[in-house]
Amino acid sequence: ATLSLSTLGSTMLYNEGSAYVTFDGINIKESASDAMLLGGSSHHITVKNATVNGIGGYGVRIWAPNTTIENNHFYNIANTAILIKGGNRATLESSGSVVKNNLIHSCSAWANSAIEVEDGVGQVISHNKIYEYDMGGVRLSNVNNVVIEYNEFYDCQQLNADGGVIYFGRNVSDLGNIIRNNYFHHIGNKIGAHGQQSIFTDDGNVGPAIYGNIFYKAGQPDFPIKTHAGQFH
Repeated sequence: ATLSLSTLGSTMLYNEGSAYVTFDGINIKESASDAMLLGGSSHHITVKNATVNGIGGYGVRIWAPNTTIENNHFYNIANTAILIKGGNRATLESSGSVVKNNLIHSCSAWANSAIEVEDGVGQVISHNKIYEYDMGGVRLSNVNNVVIEYNEFYDCQQLNADGGVIYFGRNVSDLGNIIRNNYFHHIGNKIGAHGQQSIFTDDGNVGPAIYGNIFYKAGQPDFPIKTHAGQFH
């Protein structure tokens, strides 16, 4: 057995002020902080075929517009694997960013989701496989026109007493979002409380369009989709 201890307290790969750059096939592991930060003055950045593991912070934080995160493997990450922001909510200008075909599992000692979109417009989350999560798969906050499609989620919500694999909450301006053609299976646990769902719009949140999804054993105790005092579903 090998024991590794990192004392690095800063981001391992920090990209700012660049454009049309591709990081291909890099391996980042064993840091006490974040693996990657793609700053807001950059644009058209691609990260692909990377392996990111053993990270004490975030896997990758994305402020840069027109970013593509594809074909990567994220695991054993304490915080969110992929945190993404971008776009203009006042004008609904899209971020142009895509998260696709990634394998994300066994993360989130800090009880966060695999992918989180905050203050975003137009992000596409597609063809990812997300599993072995104590909490959620995708959490959305202050977003418009986000598309979540063709993803597989399973063995999520293993330790949560009240939540959803895809979760929105407490924002009546989250309009135009779409959840379609995803596969949810083996979701939830036996803790009880308020239960665990595949899709949960909470505390008066405006609902997304939900269609074409497949659910199998995808909610505890009874149902895969839940809305709590929401509207426009």
